[in-house]
Amino acid sequence: MALIIEAAGSKDFFGGSSGQAQGQLVGVYVRPEHRGTELIGGNQRARAAYLKLGFAPTGAGVPAQDDPLLREVELAIARP
Repeated sequence: MALIIEAAGSKDFFGGSSGQAQGQLVGVYVRPEHRGTELIGGNQRARAAYLKLGFAPTGAGVPAQDDPLLREVELAIARP
């Protein structure tokens, strides 16, 4: 797992400003035999796993670096 920590008020991955201190989960290792497509817009298995853990779409997203026709999407989970 790779996590980027952002201070409150800093510029976030999507180009906005974070209103509070937060972490961006930017990578999760998946063993090769369990890999599917990239976690960009259309990976429904990965999306379902995140939703099951309590993440929800924020509506934010950016074009994928390798294919601008795809979008990297933001999911967030509420902090306790």
